[in-house]
Amino acid sequence: DMSEKKVTFTYKEVQVLFDFLSKMINSNGPGFSVYHHALFIDNYNMLFQAMNYVDSEIRKHFNDNTVNKVNEYNTKKELLIQKFIDRDEQGDPIYKDGKAVITDNLVEFNNEVQKLDIEYKPVLEQIGNKQQEFQKFLIENTVSLEKLLMFKDFEMYNELFTPTIFSIYLNKA
Repeated sequence: DMSEKKVTFTYKEVQVLFDFLSKMINSNGPGFSVYHHALFIDNYNMLFQAMNYVDSEIRKHFNDNTVNKVNEYNTKKELLIQKFIDRDEQGDPIYKDGKAVITDNLVEFNNEVQKLDIEYKPVLEQIGNKQQEFQKFLIENTVSLEKLLMFKDFEMYNELFTPTIFSIYLNKA
C-alpha cells in the first residue's frame, strides 16, 4: 500500500509539506484510520528533521543584520511621521484611510525622509533583492530524504490535499 524510496525536495516543498502534515496530525479528519494517522506521523517525523536542516540553512545564508537595519529605518520613519503629522483641535494625530495625513509640514517631512532614505539606501536596496534571493534560495536548494511513505489511495485524501500538496506528492510518487 505504500512505497519507500529516496526522494528529493526543494526547501520550499519541505516547508509546505511540513506545514500541511502539522495540521493533519492535529486534526482527526473524517475516515482517519490508525493506519493513515501513522502514515501522517511517519511523514511528519521525517520532515521534521528536514525542516530543522532547512531552518538552519536559511539562518546561515540570511543573517539578521539587514532585517535589523530595516526595522531601524522603519522606526525612524514612524518617528518622523509622528513629528510632522497633522493634528486636530485636541492635538490628536489625523489619519485618513489608515494613512497619516501630512499637509502642514509636508516640505519638512519630505526633506527628513529624503535624508533617511539616503542614509539607509544600501539596506533598502538589499532588502528588495533579499526577498527575491530568498524565494530563489528556497526553490533552488534541495534536500534528499531517505524515505517518504507514499499515499497510494489518493481518493481518500481529496478533501484534505490542496492542489499544491497533491502536486508535490504526485511528483515524488
